[in-house]
Amino acid sequence: MVAEAYAGEGNVANAAERLHFLGNEQVNVYVRQAILYAGQHNYSQVDIETMNALSMALGNWIPQPDEGAK
Repeated sequence: MVAEAYAGEGNVANAAERLHFLGNEQVNVYVRQAILYAGQHNYSQVDIETMNALSMALGNWIPQPDEGAK
């Protein structure tokens, strides 16, 4: 759902904030886990591509001091 929201908004900081509550890992770890799960459970290619887009955006994202700092 976070990947779908990111696809609509294009705001990687918001996506990172939404994922942060899952635990202490870097947020992209959760997205990569979701991609693996999706592949194993026959999610649609569109859903997997949406998650990949978020993963790539998070991989290139450099948090600013006032965003994503939790």
